[in-house]
Amino acid sequence: MQAEAQTTTQVPIAEDFMTRDLVCVEPETHLYDAINILSRHSISGAPVVSYEHRRRRLVGILSEKDCLSILSNEAFYAQEPVGTVREYMSKKIVTVPPGIDLFTVASLFMKHPFRRLPVVDQGFLVGQVSRIDVLRAGKPLW
Repeated sequence: MQAEAQTTTQVPIAEDFMTRDLVCVEPETHLYDAINILSRHSISGAPVVSYEHRRRRLVGILSEKDCLSILSNEAFYAQEPVGTVREYMSKKIVTVPPGIDLFTVASLFMKHPFRRLPVVDQGFLVGQVSRIDVLRAGKPLW
């Protein structure tokens, strides 16, 4: 009787399947400019970063929902709202390290309503994982 060869598939980590080329906005960007950036790139949110020596320090997330808050305010009809991304962005954000495994990332998406999770290394943004990134990375494991 011949022994079956066992194959082990290594579980991917975030840096294996994260998106590295991200559209980001800065805290001092005018909100309308940021909305135009989201619209132009057909994305539902963007990391908010400040630049330090050409590296991106993550300071928040700007989502469609954050932007919608200006339309939910009756004052919008009285005057054009003004403001910067800093005033509307979410400051409490969940991030993941580059070495986190696929299963843990999937669990985080199940526990939170987020569509994306920033991948951060020592406070600097190195990428982002989305729900579809997790599904694509998990496909070889099925």
